[in-house]
Amino acid sequence: MPLAEVNGTRISLRVDAAPGEHAPWLVLSNSLGADVSMWTPNVEAFVKHYRVLRYDTRGHGHSDAPKGLTRSIS
Repeated sequence: MPLAEVNGTRISLRVDAAPGEHAPWLVLSNSLGADVSMWTPNVEAFVKHYRVLRYDTRGHGHSDAPKGLTRSIS
């Protein structure tokens, strides 16, 4: 899968497209504990009308899991 670097974090993504360059984009994000494959059963129907961008959120699938920021609360 292609990777995009966003703020120093590699994000795994997948583009599925059939209708052409003027079709609207549909962006799909996975839920907690899942990856882009959760949308696989739906993609065939979606690509009839949309260009579909699916991505693995940070720490899921093939996306990086960067260290979190810590802040003290005062």
